[in-house]
Amino acid sequence: MAKMQLDKATFLLDRYSLMMRCIEDFETHSADLQKAIVEGEAARRISQDDMHADKTANAVILMDKQRWIYSEYKLVTMHIARAIGLVMDDDARKILDHRYLRGKTVKEVLLFFSGSMSKSTVERKMREGKSAVASTLKQWEILDRPWDLYS
Repeated sequence: MAKMQLDKATFLLDRYSLMMRCIEDFETHSADLQKAIVEGEAARRISQDDMHADKTANAVILMDKQRWIYSEYKLVTMHIARAIGLVMDDDARKILDHRYLRGKTVKEVLLFFSGSMSKSTVERKMREGKSAVASTLKQWEILDRPWDLYS
């Protein structure tokens, strides 16, 4: 597994919880968000270079951007969850599930699994699991997508 691919996968895994919160927020509050965009200053000018603003058109552009972000987050989170579910090693899969899908800190993961595994074993299984997830995401061409949106 190339380091760059592993780094990209880790980048996406680390942002999984945030992306899920954004998805839930958009699904719950998209009408309020659209209203705020239309009524707010955000729609006045998309660019500082604009001499005047077409508030309605700009509001549509901003809402489309929000929908695009939502759809990108849905896509990547679905693939991350599927890739974790496909990890062959049961312990590694459980560790990744606890760490990323449930949004626990590394410390919480180490404490949770401390009764059944040593710290070094948990860390090794996490590395192996992340490598398996990175490989799966690479095969699905998820790592080849431009994820500069999330940086």
